[in-house]
Amino acid sequence: MQRFENTIAFRNFRGPAAQDECGLIFADRDPQKKLTQLLRRMRRHNPVPNQLGGYRSLELRRVLEDPVYRDSKHSLLIQSADLCAFLLYQRLAPNGYMRRKGGNHYFERLAPMLYRAASASDPEGIVRL
Repeated sequence: MQRFENTIAFRNFRGPAAQDECGLIFADRDPQKKLTQLLRRMRRHNPVPNQLGGYRSLELRRVLEDPVYRDSKHSLLIQSADLCAFLLYQRLAPNGYMRRKGGNHYFERLAPMLYRAASASDPEGIVRL
């Protein structure tokens, strides 16, 4: 959620952006209660480590509303996000079937859409935790 907030605040999405642009989170149905509680807490207090070893509180200001929950079987948007996550996972740790069929290379088709500035240490911008 913090990365989403930062992306909106620093206007990192492609195309024109308004000065006070905001966003909405669409999520699969589980775990609804925990995610909503986390988002609400981050609006009041969100300790983020700084480079000096301390913390600063960066409350979420650009996320408009509590997450909108949808069952992925009824949402092409969430199915698309699930597919991107699955293709990345298969690129990093492909199962035998995907290796045999060459599916571990499907993530490469997403290259034109990747936000490469998300991670300076990865050429594709993939953030590894």
